[in-house]
Amino acid sequence: MSPAEPIQPAAPPLSLVSFNDLEDKLFGAPGTPERTKYEDRITLGLLPKSIREYRLRHHLTQDELGQRLGVQKS
Repeated sequence: MSPAEPIQPAAPPLSLVSFNDLEDKLFGAPGTPERTKYEDRITLGLLPKSIREYRLRHHLTQDELGQRLGVQKS
């Protein structure tokens, strides 16, 4: 007969952390340079989608929006 395998202890329970607390831990508290850089990157990532949604909501083509903004294709 082979000896019985030892019983493994149960894993400790997971602790839940709010998203805001996780952001604070990873990127610093609001107002710190690291947090501002993170928030700026998030904003820049969302900007193209926001422009597209605005353009579609107002039934504008990219060229029409560009004319209204005073910019042209290069």
